Amino acid sequence: MLPSSAWTYVAAEWQCTEVSRLNKILKKHGVDDVTVRKEICGNYFFDSGNAIDSESVEVDGARYRTQLVFLADGEGDDVMYLPTDHFAFHEYAFGDVDEVFETEDGA
Repeated sequence: MLPSSAWTYVAAEWQCTEVSRLNKILKKHGVDDVTVRKEICGNYFFDSGNAIDSESVEVDGARYRTQLVFLADGEGDDVMYLPTDHFAFHEYAFGDVDEVFETEDGA
C-alpha cells in the first residue's frame, strides 16, 4: 500500500498512461508527424488538466467540480488515495507529455 503522499506519483503515472493512449490514437488515425502529435497531446492535457484542477459545471443550480480518486487494486474499495494540494494536472501536463514522447518516439 502506498502512503497517501504518493498520490502525486500515481496521478502523474495515470496522466502519462492517458498521454500514451492519445498518442497511439493519433498515430492510428494518420497523424504521423511526431511534433504535431506532441503539440496536440500537450495542449489537450494542459487544457483538460486545468479543467480537472479548477473548473466546475452547473447542474440544476448546483456547482460540481471534478476530483480524481485512486483506489488500490486488490486492497478493497475502502483504500482510497485522495488528491493533495501539491499536485496540479495542468502543471505536470507538458512534462508528462515530454516523458511519454521520449519513451515512445524518441522525441
